[in-house]
Amino acid sequence: MKKAAAISSVLLAVLLAPVVVAQSSASYRMDEHVFNAGGTPTSGSSVNSTSYELSLVSIGEGLAGPLDLSSASYSTSLGFPSAYPAPGEVDRLTFTDEQTLAWIAEHAAGRYNLYRNTIASLPGLVYGDCEQQAIASNTTSDTDTPASGSAFFYLVTVENRLHEEGIKGYDGAGTTRMGGFCP
Repeated sequence: MKKAAAISSVLLAVLLAPVVVAQSSASYRMDEHVFNAGGTPTSGSSVNSTSYELSLVSIGEGLAGPLDLSSASYSTSLGFPSAYPAPGEVDRLTFTDEQTLAWIAEHAAGRYNLYRNTIASLPGLVYGDCEQQAIASNTTSDTDTPASGSAFFYLVTVENRLHEEGIKGYDGAGTTRMGGFCP
């Protein structure tokens, strides 16, 4: 009976032992993007190898303090600039024919939004209503015709992959154009 209990105890200990899984090689790269956890590893665990790269990232504000974490065998980088660049201003919006609009593709593009309104609405500083949203490419069409004696104006914004929308550009005084945004 004692022998059976001892074997059961050993079997139970083996079954309850933590499973250790790790990636290892002479050189490897890990890219990790963590939301909410703030990049703080549980229980102070750390990544290590004979050669590794560690990237500490944050959205919005950068990491605090002077930070120089590098040596001959590792380096660090801060922020999401390569994975999630900030959306910029869409440039060179033109008509390629009577109904097709095109613009230069923006480096942060996840999708684009098209704003349209009548020229008469401009004195009210309303820079267009959301006409089309989540446009996948850098072209779109508008088949609507303005009323006689009127004209439309168009603005395009870009959203990055975090759904942060860029600006509608600047007015003649150099002020950022405001107004409603696409939902």
